[in-house]
Amino acid sequence: PDTLYRAEVSSFSNFSSLSGSSVTMLTQASLTGLTANNTYYARVRAKSHQGVQTDYALLGSTVTKAFIPIPAASTYTFVSISNLAFQWQANNNPSDTIYIAEISSFSNFSPITGASQTILTQAEFTGLFFNTSYYARVRAQNRESVQTDNLILSSTATLAAVPATAVSTYTFVAISSLTFQWQANNNPSDTIYIAEISSFSDFSLLSGSLTTLLTEVTMTG
Repeated sequence: PDTLYRAEVSSFSNFSSLSGSSVTMLTQASLTGLTANNTYYARVRAKSHQGVQTDYALLGSTVTKAFIPIPAASTYTFVSISNLAFQWQANNNPSDTIYIAEISSFSNFSPITGASQTILTQAEFTGLFFNTSYYARVRAQNRESVQTDNLILSSTATLAAVPATAVSTYTFVAISSLTFQWQANNNPSDTIYIAEISSFSDFSLLSGSLTTLLTEVTMTG
């Protein structure tokens, strides 16, 4: 019962430099202050009450868990009509840490719209729907594929596409009113359009303006 054990860990398989050690009478040891997502090798030897030490027993290796990523000062670095890119901070994870970035048009991420595995701290997604809200999250994965919880980031919306010209623009013209139309150009049905008319080609002075969810407006005098 008075046997002492010396437990050691190192990030080198030959134990040329120790990362931590512990002397205990127990048959287990806890070592702190290690680096996230790093491979550590363990060994232990016994010391009798007469001071005689055994050879080391090599206990194999393991990998510490990664830190959960943390938000960057600005989440979204690029947003267009069908693409977006977002970023995060590594939170002291080493450079070979894998991150799984995901986006979804649903706040519960069911289903996932897109996923990206990267060792960078940013990810880009393409081929998205126009004028659609997307939610983002990211998690880290260590060298043994153990993943952290998700960091839930803010949401954003892709931009609306420029409306397209209809086959016939003006559907009705009277003395003091007119109706014109356009095509949605793949914008969703909740897209808001701002329709304007002017008697000047540079629209320096507006004669009328309407906001609508439709693809047709009537302007009256």
